[in-house]
Amino acid sequence: MIKIKIFFMLCIFGMISIGARAIPNNTIYYTSLYGKVVNPNDSHAFGGATIVSNKYSNGQGIITFDKDVTSIGEAAFYICDHLTSVAIPNSVTSIGNYAFGYCYGLTSVTIPNSVTSIGSYAFMNCTSLTSVTIPNSVTSLGSYAFSGCYGLTSVTIPNSVTSINNAAFSGCSSLTSVTIPNSVTSIGGSAFDGCSSLTSVTIPNSVTSIDYAAFMQCYSLASIKVHWKRPLNIEDGVWYGVDKKKCVLYVPEGTWSMFCSAPVWMEFVNIEEFSDEPEEDIYLTIMGVNGAILQQAVEIGKTYKYLLDNKKNGKIVAVTFNGEDVTADVADGKYTTPKITGNSEIYVEYDNQPKGDTNDDGVVDVADITRVASIILTGKTKEEE
Repeated sequence: MIKIKIFFMLCIFGMISIGARAIPNNTIYYTSLYGKVVNPNDSHAFGGATIVSNKYSNGQGIITFDKDVTSIGEAAFYICDHLTSVAIPNSVTSIGNYAFGYCYGLTSVTIPNSVTSIGSYAFMNCTSLTSVTIPNSVTSLGSYAFSGCYGLTSVTIPNSVTSINNAAFSGCSSLTSVTIPNSVTSIGGSAFDGCSSLTSVTIPNSVTSIDYAAFMQCYSLASIKVHWKRPLNIEDGVWYGVDKKKCVLYVPEGTWSMFCSAPVWMEFVNIEEFSDEPEEDIYLTIMGVNGAILQQAVEIGKTYKYLLDNKKNGKIVAVTFNGEDVTADVADGKYTTPKITGNSEIYVEYDNQPKGDTNDDGVVDVADITRVASIILTGKTKEEE
């Protein structure tokens, strides 16, 4: 059990605005090149929901279904090369094989934290994508999921993913760095093959297997940091094409001699030890009306429940978690976070924002923030949920 630090502070810069808005579960929003309607390849590839209308006006396309969309099925938007952005509703749990494959014009995709699996080839050759955040609900990344996305410069792999399958990010030639979370146990063959701009990679000790050519042709790789206390047994071709004379291999303190004599690892000329630094506190920050803030020390892998309802402020308009709209997940004013993977933020917006002295005592102070925020731990207030 960890003790929770809670403190409040005033933000003098006014209300925090929330750009995201709730997406109805029977709706997909999108934009397209030239402002034209984009028709999915199969109107029935949405988990049993059927398209009832597809209109484009005021710079936005809206596909409406007869019921909640639960999946983006196989090849649903395959080669819809005029599609430039898409926002998926929070009712979707899976993105199927080839769902957005070869959507060359796709620059932005909002994947909700309801999605647990991203299929093989799902975003293959989406060459205009520059960044992607995989929500921490996803446990499975299919083979070739983002293969050929050569415009991709950054990717966030959450702590929920347990395996990175074959060629998942192969050919992402603009990707410069990647941190593999400590939930991952296996890295598939050619997973990062051809990521020629990749300069650094960090591999946790949770990884027990790395298949052939996983980091082949990563020509720019300058540093590799591993956390095993003993060298992992890997095949010769894992690092094929990496300049082992220039790339520095960082290994845990006290393991230098083992790596220097281990097959494959011994080929690295520069092997240096590092000391594991103490873990920093991880915080969840909740921001709401007038910048009122609650900040709580939390633990990786835990979920936390909050009461966000504030009758004086009116109804909740929108709630986001780490920039992603989660309004649909709020029930009776209560919200439960996904598993925490790092420093996180919740933003809350109400339809009747108060103006400072919310308890009418004539003074704007901590008591007002407590009243305004009305965000409390459910049950225990001093310990983790």
